[in-house]
Amino acid sequence: MRKIILIVVSLMLLSTAVLCSCSSEPEYTPTTTAPAYAQPIVEAMLQSLSSNDYQGYYFYLSENLALRTTEEIWGYFRDFYIARIGYYESMQLYDVKVEGTETTVIFKAKYTKADEVTVTAIFVPWGEAVVVDNLILDSPELRTNPG
Repeated sequence: MRKIILIVVSLMLLSTAVLCSCSSEPEYTPTTTAPAYAQPIVEAMLQSLSSNDYQGYYFYLSENLALRTTEEIWGYFRDFYIARIGYYESMQLYDVKVEGTETTVIFKAKYTKADEVTVTAIFVPWGEAVVVDNLILDSPELRTNPG
């Protein structure tokens, strides 16, 4: 079981590094406003991550993401982020992309150990509600190897 958890955590970290290996981006103004649900949901998830509230985080996950996010895996994920970027403080909308039924909303967030963390949330419909199908955090602090 431990080997499986380590593999899953490694894959999560690798996907973060691969997806976010781009250099700094120029200032950008979104061409679309974010749906009203986006900021409150992402903010609640980031606050839950900072306050070690698994249930608060889990509440917003799609069935697909919930199956991959056990409390044990989430704990490793949380510890990694807290050690590297610290605790969530605030965020601003950066971009919105809509493709089919997926809505991707990107925020620039401030953490206690990192001034700019890119937070990408992918929302999908689920019945009458909307859930998070992926949440990706990226910053230089997350991509560097510890010394």
